[in-house]
Amino acid sequence: MSNLPLRVLLNLTDQNFAKNVENLSAQVTAAGANLEVQKNLSANGFLDLISSLLPHEQVAVIDQGLVTGQAMIDALVKGQWGTSGALVKPNGGNVSNFNARVIHKRVVSAATTEHNVTAPTHTMLGFIRIGNDEKSRAAVQQARDYCSG
Repeated sequence: MSNLPLRVLLNLTDQNFAKNVENLSAQVTAAGANLEVQKNLSANGFLDLISSLLPHEQVAVIDQGLVTGQAMIDALVKGQWGTSGALVKPNGGNVSNFNARVIHKRVVSAATTEHNVTAPTHTMLGFIRIGNDEKSRAAVQQARDYCSG
């Protein structure tokens, strides 16, 4: 477990979600953290921000469309996780833009705008907590490198 502070980030890319982001900000604040809203950052820009924070802080990312209750936000924000984690649900064979394959409670593949998941088992629900260990930092850097082309 890490005693580093938690930075909760959100990249607002669609103003249609502005009201939802206000609600998420209030929920995160009630859970004892602050939601830092970025606006229209590119994937590289957002990954750069995350990379710059990881050595010194824990980072969580919330999707602008996440809708959930206060109890779930409390658990996600207040939880003392030493590793990365994601909020997922079994997808029951449904195909979505947020597909993931989970094996033994580990996300082994997650869909992006550039990558489809073969044999998805779960759907990402919009909350990811990124560990600050070396493997997590390397994974963020690899994602950034991939987005750079």
